[in-house]
Amino acid sequence: FFFDAMSHGWLAHSTHRRLTICSMWQRGPHLQPQRVPVDIPVFCPMRLLVSKRIFQGLTHALNGLFALYVAFLVAALSVSPQTAREFLGHVSDGLGKPFRELGYDGDCSLSAVAIMGAVDIYCLIHFGVWVAVAMVLRRMRAVVLLGVFYEALEYAFRPLLPNFRECWWDTWVLDVFGCNLIGQALGCALGWWLYNQHEQQLKAHPLGFLPSRLPFVGPTSTSTI
Repeated sequence: FFFDAMSHGWLAHSTHRRLTICSMWQRGPHLQPQRVPVDIPVFCPMRLLVSKRIFQGLTHALNGLFALYVAFLVAALSVSPQTAREFLGHVSDGLGKPFRELGYDGDCSLSAVAIMGAVDIYCLIHFGVWVAVAMVLRRMRAVVLLGVFYEALEYAFRPLLPNFRECWWDTWVLDVFGCNLIGQALGCALGWWLYNQHEQQLKAHPLGFLPSRLPFVGPTSTSTI
């Protein structure tokens, strides 16, 4: 029933990546190195425009949504799959109905037609998500290992989810060493560039003199990577 809920715009293929970004978005302020003073987390530009209290409210709201989501999963596990599907049918007309997940292992030949057939919206999702994650972590080795770990998870769930079935070159060439690696490298480079530049830019920006300017986080901070 869980993946029936994901079928309406929330396929299982990208759900764990969305949850990762949400978690990083919450915990990013605690990932700043101790040796460099910073004013704002570079990965969350909206903090330039809103006050600390508003940002804390958004963070608490996101935590509350996660708590409700976990409570919903616990409640759904206490009923039969058929009952859960019927309940999801009341949430949206697109839920609770048979859904055919497409596999990517139909033609594994090294031909241009097969390779181009495997390129879809998920390639862009892989790239964009890893750019964001790399901007938060700013450690190339860590994000590469994390990417390999996620691909291993997909491989483990292939017997259950046809959407995870891919050709070997789809997993390693297009994903791990393709759009993932490009996004990770770009995200790390962009993250460190912003990390070293944003303090000077903020001081020169008119918003830096508004009351909504975030408090300074100095070298005495106990947060480290």
